[in-house]
This record gives sequence, structure tokens and C-alpha cells, in this order.
Amino acid sequence: MAKGFVDEKHIGVQGHSWGGYQAAYLITRTDLFAVAEAGAPVANMTSAYGGVRWETGISRMFQYEKNTEPDRRLIVGQAHELHR
Repeated sequence: MAKGFVDEKHIGVQGHSWGGYQAAYLITRTDLFAVAEAGAPVANMTSAYGGVRWETGISRMFQYEKNTEPDRRLIVGQAHELHR
């Protein structure tokens, strides 16, 4: 902005999916943006945490934990075993 390439009054932000979540969060923290668009944002983090990946059946929990590797033992068909 200091170099004059950006019009400070017309800055926008856009994100989709996880980027949509980030865009929605970002506009609550700054007045920098004149407009924002959040496409298909994660709107319910509790629901997203318990979601399941289509192709593998692996729980999405690993995405929200410190260990970023998916636990391939946690297949939906074996979910009942978690409550033993």
C-alpha cells in the first residue's frame, strides 16, 4: 500500500473451503477489507472435526490435531471399537 499499487479503500479478501473459514475469521479481526467472500466455509467446527473423508473413510480429526498424519486405523467401519 505504501508504494501506491493498492487502493486502500477497495481491498477485498476471498476464500473457499478452509480458505473460506479463514476469510470469515479474518474480517472479524481487522477493518482492512472493504468486501469479503467466503465460499463453502467450514461453519461448524464440531461437525467438521467428526467428519469423514469420502475416498478413504478416514476420520477428519487428524486435520485438527497437532499430529497432522491421518491415523489409518480409524476407519468409519471401526468407529464402534472406540467405545470399548
